[in-house]
Amino acid sequence: MEKRRLGNSDLYVTALGIGCWAYGGGKYWGEVSQKDVDEVVHAALDQGINYFDTAEVYNDGESERSLGMALKGRRPEAVIGSKVSTSNTKAAILKEHCEESLKRLGTDYIDIYMLHWPINPKAIEHFTSDKSLISSPPSVEEAFDMMLQLKKEGKIREIGISNHGVRQMEEIKKTGVDIVVNELPYNLISRGIEDGILPYCIKNNIGVFGYMAMQQGILAGIYPTIESIPPAQAHSRHFHQSRGGEASRPVSY
Repeated sequence: MEKRRLGNSDLYVTALGIGCWAYGGGKYWGEVSQKDVDEVVHAALDQGINYFDTAEVYNDGESERSLGMALKGRRPEAVIGSKVSTSNTKAAILKEHCEESLKRLGTDYIDIYMLHWPINPKAIEHFTSDKSLISSPPSVEEAFDMMLQLKKEGKIREIGISNHGVRQMEEIKKTGVDIVVNELPYNLISRGIEDGILPYCIKNNIGVFGYMAMQQGILAGIYPTIESIPPAQAHSRHFHQSRGGEASRPVSY
């Protein structure tokens, strides 16, 4: 299995990774058995795949917990990427949420800890109804200073981001914090990152994780038409906001 280096880090991840959003089941995905998760994770490791992507918001933390159980006894073989929600980026809260993710994952370090969405009122509004936080979000400096502190403490190995555009990456660059990866939607029909974002990442030696590779199942042939996609799954900026309901995501680019 081909491995690629992330930025200037010592981390090498396989060209294929495993998205773990469904792990743990829940309202969005329905029931998912731990036995199935164990089998998928072990099969991936046996084939040489080492990257597993999760987040604290996935099934209210159950994705992290399920992945941690599946990796028992095989943790050294895996590179774990997890993400903190934008609403949890005030310094003390961010540290607390990182530690909670560590407990759920059953590990003492997270290989790549990513900010799930850029820090702005629109993104924060998606995750919380706290009006004071929405109107006065934490600064980029505060959040990434804490990320750097977590790295110094050994709780995370590298710092990453997700769904960030060029302007947001420039803001982070000014903090002096080294970002090793930006996780972005990318597939055969959603290629928006090729114009600006991908060239910026290449120029600045920032790795890219591509997610939604099958465009919500369209490229897998699961749904014959866009209209047949369940509203809850039409969650991304690639669908009109009127179809996404509560799962609609804030535009970050």
